[in-house]
Parts: sequence; structure tokens; C-alpha cells
Amino acid sequence: MRLGIPRSRRDSACSGKFRLDILIGSVHWLLHTVEGDRNPKRCVREFLDITLKLLEKDIDILAHPTRIFSWNGMEVPREEVDPLVDAAIANGVALELNSHSKDPDGYFIRRCIERGL
Repeated sequence: MRLGIPRSRRDSACSGKFRLDILIGSVHWLLHTVEGDRNPKRCVREFLDITLKLLEKDIDILAHPTRIFSWNGMEVPREEVDPLVDAAIANGVALELNSHSKDPDGYFIRRCIERGL
């Protein structure tokens, strides 16, 4: 991603002799948090804007789908769960379950199961 615009390297990586079998995408920073703004509503909006675009970029797996919030000392906002899960389903993207960092949390996992992911 560059300047908040999700990008896929699958096209360039598939040219020539190299081929990616699985493409993993993730969000590692939010501009609001880098600037010191941890307003939950703005962070959720920015996170969803970036992540929903990323899920449309031909990735296979979304890594640590909610860790950006815990990294910034924030609770995982419940209002981001269903749109994220629905977009993953619509785009055929798997979501990483990481028991080491407990990301995502139990609520997120239950919503995935309930929504058929």
C-alpha cells in the first residue's frame, strides 16, 4: 500500500518466471494513529476504508485482521466486524486466526461462523 491506496503485487509477481500461489494482505498502520489521533470513530472509518479496498485487490488471506487496534491500545470496535466479514465472504478472502496474539478475538470469530465464513 502506498499513501493509503491498497495495491496487489500479484500481477507483477506473476509475470516472468515468478508466480505467487497465495497472496496475503494486511493493514499495518493508520494515518490517524501515526499522527497521534486515536479517535475510535475516525480510526474505524479509516481502517474500514483501507481494508475493504484491500479485500477487493485479489488477495487470498487477510492477515491479523484486527491487530491494528490492539497495537494502538484500542479495543476492537464491534461496528467494524460485520462489514469486514461480509467483504471477506463477498471477495472469497480467508481471514487469519492467530492464537499467539489472540487476533481476532472471540466475538469476531463467532461473527465469522454465524455469517458463514
